[in-house]
Amino acid sequence: MSKAETTIPLSRDTLKEVKSLKRGGESYDDLLSKMAASYDPDGPGGSE
Repeated sequence: MSKAETTIPLSRDTLKEVKSLKRGGESYDDLLSKMAASYDPDGPGGSE
Protein backbone atom coordinates (compact mmCIF):
# COMPACT_ATOMS: atom_id res chain seq x y z
CA MET A 1 0.00 0.00 0.00
CA SER A 2 1.44 3.38 -0.97
CA LYS A 3 1.27 6.49 1.14
CA ALA A 4 -0.98 9.30 -0.05
CA GLU A 5 0.85 12.54 -0.75
CA THR A 6 -0.29 15.99 0.29
CA THR A 7 0.90 19.58 0.26
CA ILE A 8 1.61 21.85 3.20
CA PRO A 9 1.19 25.59 2.68
CA LEU A 10 4.10 27.58 4.12
CA SER A 11 5.95 30.80 3.51
CA ARG A 12 8.97 31.02 1.22
CA ASP A 13 11.17 31.79 4.23
CA THR A 14 10.03 28.64 6.02
CA LEU A 15 10.57 26.58 2.86
CA LYS A 16 14.14 27.92 2.60
CA GLU A 17 14.76 27.04 6.24
CA VAL A 18 13.39 23.51 5.87
CA LYS A 19 15.30 22.95 2.60
CA SER A 20 18.53 23.90 4.37
CA LEU A 21 17.97 21.08 6.86
CA LYS A 22 17.61 18.33 4.22
CA ARG A 23 20.65 16.13 3.72
CA GLY A 24 21.59 14.09 0.66
CA GLY A 25 18.74 11.97 -0.66
CA GLU A 26 16.62 12.53 2.44
CA SER A 27 12.94 13.05 1.63
CA TYR A 28 10.85 15.84 3.08
CA ASP A 29 8.69 13.11 4.65
CA ASP A 30 11.71 11.69 6.49
CA LEU A 31 12.93 15.13 7.55
CA LEU A 32 9.54 16.26 8.84
CA SER A 33 9.03 12.95 10.66
CA LYS A 34 12.36 13.45 12.46
CA MET A 35 11.44 17.05 13.30
CA ALA A 36 8.03 15.99 14.67
CA ALA A 37 9.58 13.21 16.76
CA SER A 38 12.04 15.61 18.38
CA TYR A 39 9.54 18.44 18.93
CA ASP A 40 8.64 19.18 22.56
CA PRO A 41 5.70 21.61 22.73
CA ASP A 42 6.46 22.23 26.41
CA GLY A 43 10.16 22.88 25.81
CA PRO A 44 11.87 26.22 25.12
CA GLY A 45 10.07 28.14 22.39
CA GLY A 46 7.22 25.63 22.29
CA SER A 47 4.52 27.98 23.53
CA GLU A 48 5.17 31.04 21.36
